[in-house]
Amino acid sequence: MIDNDSEASKKQAIIAKMKEYFGEDKVLNVATFSKISSKTAIERVCRGMNISTDTAGYLKSLIPVNRGKVQKIKDCFEGSTKVPALIKEFEKYEGLKEACLALEGLHAGRGIHAAGVTVCNEPYINYIAAMRSPEGIMTTCYDLWDSEEASLIKFDMLSINAADKIHKTMDLLLENKKITWEGSLKATYYKWIHPKVLEYNNPDMWKIIPDVYSIFQFDTAISVKALQATHPQSVMDLSAANSLLRLMPEDTTETPIDKYVRYKNNHNEWINDTKKYGLTDEERNILWEYLADAYGLADSQEKIMRLSMDKSVSGYGLKESNKLRKSIAKKDPQLQAEAEELFFTKGREIGTREQFLDYIWNVVFSMSKGYS
Repeated sequence: MIDNDSEASKKQAIIAKMKEYFGEDKVLNVATFSKISSKTAIERVCRGMNISTDTAGYLKSLIPVNRGKVQKIKDCFEGSTKVPALIKEFEKYEGLKEACLALEGLHAGRGIHAAGVTVCNEPYINYIAAMRSPEGIMTTCYDLWDSEEASLIKFDMLSINAADKIHKTMDLLLENKKITWEGSLKATYYKWIHPKVLEYNNPDMWKIIPDVYSIFQFDTAISVKALQATHPQSVMDLSAANSLLRLMPEDTTETPIDKYVRYKNNHNEWINDTKKYGLTDEERNILWEYLADAYGLADSQEKIMRLSMDKSVSGYGLKESNKLRKSIAKKDPQLQAEAEELFFTKGREIGTREQFLDYIWNVVFSMSKGYS
């Protein structure tokens, strides 16, 4: 796979150039195939069985959605994730369960991969067939993974809206004679806008953030709200806010962003919270070594790894800390249960206090279990 980032407005022109360079018969957009979800399966089966739309809507509402992931019908009927209310309702309609199970997961639509383009050294008909998308664009007949299995090379033609904004910013600065043209786009960018030449200690730069129309990674309603709440004064503040707004911990009334603001505005808030939990000064110092730049919060998986590797916590090796990171990133309950058992076992073996381990796992690490 080959990655290429470009301005969103230039994407189609770049793909056209690829076809011109490699040949029209060697370049294809990647096809995608959509599957019927559990909720859609219920809706369609109910329509076919003349079950009312109100009943279908109620049955769909009983399907659990965990952090954006819709549970499968099979899982609603089996194991620890079964949903008794759904099972009871399904039993009222003969054949409903079997029909839904048969429909769920079937391919029901096709489209074009947002960024994937395949390239061959020879005409693609030597490897695969092609087809037209609903929009009439030539695509592979297979999805990405099968196309790669058939020896096609994938170019990831990622569209970066930020690149469009940077280019437009330069155009406006040049037009208003705020900067000078340095002979090329690259030279002009490196002299005037490159991160290395920005004045990070200039308070005026941070003051204008609330008035900027769109900031990279902060252009949604929830992220704009996070900016207004955190009042960033450094790149680290921006980084922490960007990470924390993606965390959605369960069983808490305080969001990670709210806690971040509280700790940032008053360091004693963090100290008091850890004291209430029963932590010692030494344990606080260990935490602060890794969490200081986020005011006591673990805003990245790297911090979770480093903290777990501390000789006064669990003494993990790199392999174990990476396994911990993956268990959190994949949001897999079984992996997390295994990671929790190992974390506490290793900590106890080296003499770490149970209370300290409990705080790290259930307070520091718990936020990241809801990463979105």
